[in-house]
Parts: sequence; structure tokens; C-alpha cells
Amino acid sequence: MDSFDRVRIHSLDLKLPPEIDAAPAREARRAHKPKAALFRRAVEACLEELADARAVEAPRSRLEKAIPWVEVKRRHGLPGCGSAGGR
Repeated sequence: MDSFDRVRIHSLDLKLPPEIDAAPAREARRAHKPKAALFRRAVEACLEELADARAVEAPRSRLEKAIPWVEVKRRHGLPGCGSAGGR
């Protein structure tokens, strides 16, 4: 078996009070998935949100000048920005 075929999985023991555990247990049953899969996705989503928040805050903490929303839309060719075919 190649190391390529093996994935090292780390486990986490998470203790939740019954009132918090009830919703994920219910959703796992509805989705026909294990609760662990729901919690993995929740952790991934939380980490993505934290990374996004950090990316937004980084320029602010360095006191960089913010790019106006109109300029962001123009650079990406979004509607409502003059030369990009908007209104």
C-alpha cells in the first residue's frame, strides 16, 4: 500500500450537552450521513470564514487604502460599472 493510498485521520473527542447534540444528530439522520461528516464540514466552513475575515482585516490592520466597491466591480467587469456594459 502506497503512502499515497493511506490518509492519516486524526480523531477528536467532542462532548456536547444533549440540547446541542440533538440538532446535528437529527440532520445526520435526515442526510443519511454520520454526524462526523457534518461536523467535519462545519469545521471546514468555520475555518474558511475565519480565513476570509483575516483576509479582509489584514489591509485594515496595515492601514492600507481601501478599494472602492465601484472600482472592484469595474476591475472584474461586473454590471453597473460604466465600460463593462452596465447601466
